[in-house]
Amino acid sequence: MKQRIITALVAAPIVLALVFATNSLPIFVLSIACIFLACDELAWIVYARRTWIPYLCASFFAATAWGLQGLYKDHRERIVWVLGAVLILALLWIWAELTRGEKRRIIVPGLVWIMAPVLGLLLLHYSVPKTRLALWWPNPLLMALVPIWVGDTLAILVGKRIGRRPLWSTVSPKKTWEGAAANLSGCVAASYALAPSIGLNWRQGILIGLVGGVLGQYGDLLESAIKRVFDAKDSGWIMPGHGGLLDRLDSILLPALPIAALILFYR
Repeated sequence: MKQRIITALVAAPIVLALVFATNSLPIFVLSIACIFLACDELAWIVYARRTWIPYLCASFFAATAWGLQGLYKDHRERIVWVLGAVLILALLWIWAELTRGEKRRIIVPGLVWIMAPVLGLLLLHYSVPKTRLALWWPNPLLMALVPIWVGDTLAILVGKRIGRRPLWSTVSPKKTWEGAAANLSGCVAASYALAPSIGLNWRQGILIGLVGGVLGQYGDLLESAIKRVFDAKDSGWIMPGHGGLLDRLDSILLPALPIAALILFYR
């Protein structure tokens, strides 16, 4: 727990500094780095060796994200709908392959599961007005990050103290229903509190919190299921106390795109 806290205290200010940057280039670069590392971790889980996959994914993501920046203003709804459809198909594909026992075939939809939501987060950053100091402007990207962080933190604290009933013991033995309830409550409360700052009402804030709280935990369980199938304890080692980058992104990836869509459509 101590190592997890130290890592979070170091990483969170860096991420927030990039979120509030008045230019999208820093978070664009961070997103490419995250895509490279997360795709490398997934490929390692599946193949147990280094591959060319993360280089291809990072290059594809960079080209796509750069192109979307120019198209965002006039076509944001179409872009989000396409990304959402692709993400849903990827998730169905993953479960179908796991059900059939064709575990190595999850690599392609698994890579889509990583990349599509991060593109959604970049769309949110593109929507921040660049004519003012972003530090003093309500930033919608926080709605896709902070509630998930709050929910994850409460889940760990409550789960360790009073967690008794396993949520899904065969996939993730340490997760409990008590921790899941705390996660959902924290996510909804944080979204409710942040919503007015970006021009959303309390109902919209609660809806976004529910989406984040439910899908975030589903994404966490999905990654746990994949690791269980491949008998992997962690996705990597890059974040001490947390495991790999994918171990930290799993709860953000799945809800990121729906949350981005809700914010972009409501605002």
